[in-house]
Amino acid sequence: VPALFSPDWSPYPDAPNPEHLTAARAREAVLAAGLTTGECYPEGANRQDRVWKQEPVAGTLVEYGSPVDVWIRYDCDVYLGERVVLE
Repeated sequence: VPALFSPDWSPYPDAPNPEHLTAARAREAVLAAGLTTGECYPEGANRQDRVWKQEPVAGTLVEYGSPVDVWIRYDCDVYLGERVVLE
């Protein structure tokens, strides 16, 4: 399972937190790994538009096509492929 976020989160306002992927980039990473998008939980008021938690955790060996769940404040529809965002 690819890493969609880093354990380090900068709490400073407008911090970019580039190690935390956007919904669109997380979707790309999951699909590129041969996995599927699982559930998306719109939680994390202070986490902006970046993935801050995933299940299964990064580095876990799973079967091809297994779902990956994410927690992200906004853009669950992007992660699930219901809306396209060009980055």
